[in-house]
Amino acid sequence: DYIWNRVRRDPVRRALIVDEAWYLIKNKDSGAYLHNFAKRARKYHLGLTTITQDVEDFLATEEGKAIITNSSLQIILKQSTAAVDKITDTFYLTGGEKHFLLSAGIGEGLFFAGQSHVGFQVIASEDEKNLIE
Repeated sequence: DYIWNRVRRDPVRRALIVDEAWYLIKNKDSGAYLHNFAKRARKYHLGLTTITQDVEDFLATEEGKAIITNSSLQIILKQSTAAVDKITDTFYLTGGEKHFLLSAGIGEGLFFAGQSHVGFQVIASEDEKNLIE
C-alpha cells in the first residue's frame, strides 16, 4: 500500500522496477497485486518494468499472462529449447525469430512494440565495460 499511496498522493512521472518478478508472480495474492499495478500504473504516471530471467514464469499464471498482455514493450533474450515453443505461441514469433532466440548471443534478443518485433544487440561502451570488469 505504501507505493500506491505515494503514487496517488504525488502524481509525478516515475518508474517502478520489479526485478526477479517471478517471485511475486508465483504467489496468487502478490501476482494479483502486481497485475493491479500493471493495469492501473499509467493512470498515475507510473511506468512499470518487470524483469525475470524465465518468461515461462509469467506464462504459467493468469496474472503473469495479463501483465504481459498489458505491457506496451517487451524484451526477450536467449531462451531454452523448452521455453521457446510457448514463447513462440504467445508472441506469434516467426520461424526466424524462434531460431534467433535459440541461438542468440550475450546481449542479443527481440524487442517487441505492439505488433512489431525486431532483433537487437546491446553493445557496451568502454566506460560500461570498465564498470563491469
